[in-house]
Amino acid sequence: MVSRARQFHPGDFYTFDYVLAVDHRNLAELHDMAPEAALRDRAHLLRSFDPVSVAAAQTRADLEVPDPYYGGPDGFADVFDMVDAACRGLLAHIRTEHDLR
Repeated sequence: MVSRARQFHPGDFYTFDYVLAVDHRNLAELHDMAPEAALRDRAHLLRSFDPVSVAAAQTRADLEVPDPYYGGPDGFADVFDMVDAACRGLLAHIRTEHDLR
């Protein structure tokens, strides 16, 4: 398997319809990077696509993906479950928003 990673660039807002952040600090940085104000709407918190998390959230911080290293013995499994639920919600959103089946 080949993996590649790179820094996000402001021009990426023109390339990608969805730009995902795991916490509010990263989301704010992405908003600051947007070359046009209208492109800020492409940046989202990943967990904002999980309807169960959104319904249960009492504060903005409740929608952040926590660092699994500080989650105790089940930290990685818990974060995996959060990200999995959010990705399923994102897929459902994309299907609905773009009329895909």
